[in-house]
Amino acid sequence: MKSTDSTHALLQRSLWSVLVLTVVIGLGVTFWWGEDVDALIAQMDPTYFAWAIVLLSAGLPTVAMRWRSLLDPEEKKRTKPLFMTGLLMLGHLLNVGIPGPVGEVVTSWIVHKRYNVDFGNSLSALLVSRILGLISAFLIAVVVFTISPIKVAEEYVDKLWVVSVLLLALGGLASSVVLFPEYPKNLLVSVRKHNWLQGRFLQRGFDLVDQLLGSFIDTAKRGWLAYGEAFFWCVLGHSMVASGIFCTVLALGYDVAWTGIFFTYSSSIIFSLVMFMFPGSTLGFDVLFSGMLHVTGGIPLPVAVLVASVIRLHQSLIAVLGGVMLVFTSQTLLDEALAFAKKYVTDSSTTPEE
Repeated sequence: MKSTDSTHALLQRSLWSVLVLTVVIGLGVTFWWGEDVDALIAQMDPTYFAWAIVLLSAGLPTVAMRWRSLLDPEEKKRTKPLFMTGLLMLGHLLNVGIPGPVGEVVTSWIVHKRYNVDFGNSLSALLVSRILGLISAFLIAVVVFTISPIKVAEEYVDKLWVVSVLLLALGGLASSVVLFPEYPKNLLVSVRKHNWLQGRFLQRGFDLVDQLLGSFIDTAKRGWLAYGEAFFWCVLGHSMVASGIFCTVLALGYDVAWTGIFFTYSSSIIFSLVMFMFPGSTLGFDVLFSGMLHVTGGIPLPVAVLVASVIRLHQSLIAVLGGVMLVFTSQTLLDEALAFAKKYVTDSSTTPEE
């Protein structure tokens, strides 16, 4: 981020990104499929659609709860889940406009200042909770694939196996980092000593990763009970969102196996680990989700795209609401958080007290 960026400029950029994304989705769906989509919307079941919105919305507080579960017990008592939910909405808005960890840094810093929570604990708990979300999604995908193999067309079988292998690799990597952070930290110490890796930018990146792995080690000391509580909220949240997607498909008049929905959602969540750092990642996620839903759910591609569009528009609205709420309730704190985030992403040695 540039040092001249103001809070309003950053939020405005994020809001414009959401608006552009919404317009692109709307125009793409309307002009690409035209009357087919009009017919689908006309036959939409309002009851199922209402349940879809409720379930999709109910999944967000569970993300705040899994984050809160991994804080120090005394720090956890001081935090408020509702406010943390609003922060996550703001973080999503910032990450739409500014791909990367800016939203995570800002939200963690605000929790640090508002509730007197150590910044390292706050950021580490949030990042570990996200990786636990990926691990739980991986396990859901494996369980669903095991108990009820997905029925797909012959030409898609090999591709589905490739996806499954990639899921296994990503899930295993994420699990090892979270559960055994000492090993990657020791490996990092050895790797960064090489002469050809002594550039200032690379070393700053290594410093940041080293700090995060150190925080992961501290978070791991919370014990299996804290991890179990976080994992519970992960599974509950994924189940709510996947059920919301299932209701969206039913609302459009299509009968689809719930296993296909759960596998598609869980798979797409795991691949988001790779995508969220890059511009346009939300659109890439939607393309991936639509394609997999078409294959595993056995529904027409236009319907899969429409389902993905409903989910994206819902998330965009939630993100905007979170941003507006924080601007009106915590403007000064938000200004300070964004100023700190600018320093944090450009100087990995920054601490909250500087």
